Amino acid sequence: MKNNDKTPPKKISSWKIVWRCIYGTIIAFFVFIILLVAVVPHGLIQVFGVGFYRVGSDSMEPEIRVNDYIIAKRPKIDTLTDGDIIIFETNAQLTGAPITQKIVVIHYFGYIDDEGHILTYREANKDLPSDDSAKYDVWGTESTPYYVTADNIKGVYTGIIHSADFVDGCQNVFTSPWFYGTGIVLLAAGGIVIYLTYKKKKNKNEIDSH
Repeated sequence: MKNNDKTPPKKISSWKIVWRCIYGTIIAFFVFIILLVAVVPHGLIQVFGVGFYRVGSDSMEPEIRVNDYIIAKRPKIDTLTDGDIIIFETNAQLTGAPITQKIVVIHYFGYIDDEGHILTYREANKDLPSDDSAKYDVWGTESTPYYVTADNIKGVYTGIIHSADFVDGCQNVFTSPWFYGTGIVLLAAGGIVIYLTYKKKKNKNEIDSH
C-alpha cells in the first residue's frame, strides 16, 4: 500500500539566515587579512574596485615604510595635483646591467608635461623646487628612457595600514568606510545566495511531494 504521508519541507528560520551571513562575512574578512599578510606579494591587488598595495621599497620612508599596506581608489587623472600619492607601473633598471624590469611603485605625483608624460618623485626629493629637474624620477635606462603615462596609473592613495603595528592596522581597517562597504556587499551577496538556495530546495520538495 502506497504511503501518502507528506513530510513538509524544513524551513530555515530568519535568524539562521542572518547568522550565516554574519558568519560568512567574518570568515571572508579573516581570509582577506591572511591574504594581505601572508600571500600578497609586493604589488597591487584589487577587490571590489579598491586597490591594496604592499610596499616593497624604502623610497617613501619615513612617510610610508616597507611592508606597509596602501589602500587606493581608482584614479582620475584630471583631478591629480602636486603631492598626491599615486600607484603606478613603470620600467626600472634594478641592477647595473642595462636591463629594465616592470615594477609597481608608489611615489608622489608631480605634474604632466606637454607630451603627456607624468613626472613623479620620492619622499627624499619632496622639498626640492618644482622647477628642479633633479626632483623627478628617471625610469628605464640612460639609452632607453621610460616615461610614465596615464595608462600606467593604477590607483590614488586613500589610506594606509602600517605593518609595524598590526593591531592599529586592524583598527584602521575596522574604522574605514571601505570595510563597511565591503561588508554590506558581502552580506547582500550571502543573503542572495542563501535565499536562492533555499528557494530552489523548497521548489524541489514541492515537486517531489506531488
